Amino acid sequence: MLIWLKRPTSHKANSIIRKLGHFPYKLILTIFRWLKKTRIISNFITRCLVFDIANKDSLLISETEKAKFIVSAADIALGRTVYSKKMPHEFEKLTVVMELLNIAHQKKILIDIGANIGTISIAAVSHGFFEKAISIEPEPSNYSLLVANVHINKLAERILTINKALGNRNDESLEFELCIDNHGDHRVRTNNNEAKFEEESRSVIRIISGAFDKLIPSVELEEALI
Repeated sequence: MLIWLKRPTSHKANSIIRKLGHFPYKLILTIFRWLKKTRIISNFITRCLVFDIANKDSLLISETEKAKFIVSAADIALGRTVYSKKMPHEFEKLTVVMELLNIAHQKKILIDIGANIGTISIAAVSHGFFEKAISIEPEPSNYSLLVANVHINKLAERILTINKALGNRNDESLEFELCIDNHGDHRVRTNNNEAKFEEESRSVIRIISGAFDKLIPSVELEEALI
């Protein structure tokens, strides 16, 4: 306390402002937790509200049945779903596919194209549906979360991550549109894109593509599900 008092006034003012800035969020979070304990509102609604009031630059952790996922608070689609439902995105569809394949299927490896943050490939391996997976994701932020999620689930030796776009040419530079609030809606920009969702106003980065036979290491395709 004495050290803080000796610091310049500007430093003390900034320190107070920063702490006050966190106060409303902490207060609301405390209220939500109390409401959850008293069962006035459900766990699902609580998690939806926590996600919605979180700073959009922050990251949240969702613990599902057999895996953990770090999600971006800015992603109101996949991120919000995974956090609020505590379930991997589109996990229901994955289980239906596995039922159709039958429990005796011979597929050992999942090739997840457009893996996003890894909800399908990590869930598939952690639930024992596949021995290994290859996760391909071109967008840098999604890829960073994909790698982090693979590591926090201790699956680095079973899931290979690739930070490129799958295309018909090797090492081609492509324009890639970013959706600010739906991180599963990033897409390669083409001349044929119809601007139905204000795509013309999106930020654009450049990514590198790779052909399937170059990106995917030697894998017996008979043992793989794409």
